[in-house]
Amino acid sequence: PTRCEKLTDRLLAKTGYSDALRGATQISRMEFQTGLSEIPNLNDADRSQANAAFARAFNPERLRSSVRTYLISKCDAATYEAVLASLSSPLALRMRRLEDASGTKAGAEALRAYYDQMRQNPPSEERVELMERLEKSRHEMEFLQNLLLVMARQTAAGFGQPVPSDTDLRASMQSALPMAQQMILMRELGVYRDAPDKDLV
Repeated sequence: PTRCEKLTDRLLAKTGYSDALRGATQISRMEFQTGLSEIPNLNDADRSQANAAFARAFNPERLRSSVRTYLISKCDAATYEAVLASLSSPLALRMRRLEDASGTKAGAEALRAYYDQMRQNPPSEERVELMERLEKSRHEMEFLQNLLLVMARQTAAGFGQPVPSDTDLRASMQSALPMAQQMILMRELGVYRDAPDKDLV
C-alpha cells in the first residue's frame, strides 16, 4: 500500500467512521423495513424488490470504499498525519471513549435514563450554548444535509428512478431541518454529559 492508502485506512479506523457507517446502515435498513411493513397492499415480491434496492443503495462496504477512494485521491499526507496526531491526544481519546460508550447497549440505556431525568434537571443555558458551539464547529448540520442528499440520490438510483435535483431535495428537507438540529443537540448533550466544560471548549 502507498503512504496515502495507509494514512487513509488509519483515518477511517481512528475516527470510527467505518464502524459508524456500518451501524448507521443497519439502523437505516431496519427503519426502512419497518416503513415497508406499514404500507398497505404491498405484496411480498414488491417488498423483496424494495429491500434489494435499498441494500444495493446502502451497502456499507461499497460506501466505505467510495469514501476511501475519495480520501486517497485528495490525499495531503501532512494534513492527514496532523489529524491522526490530534486524534491521539489525551483529550481526543477521552471524547472518543464517551462516543464509543454511547454506541453500546448499556450506553443507549444510560442515554435514555439521562433524557428521562433531563425534564426535572435540564442543563444550564451556558452548557447548551457551549454544546451549540461544539455542534457548529463540527459542521454537524452541514454534514447531515449532505448525507440526506446522498441518501436521497442513492435511493432513487437503487429504485431505478430519475434523481431529483439538489434544489428540489434541499427544498423538501427544509421543514425537517429544525427538528434534526434539535435532535443533534439533544444527542450531544447526552453523549458528552460527563465531559467537563473545559474539554468541550
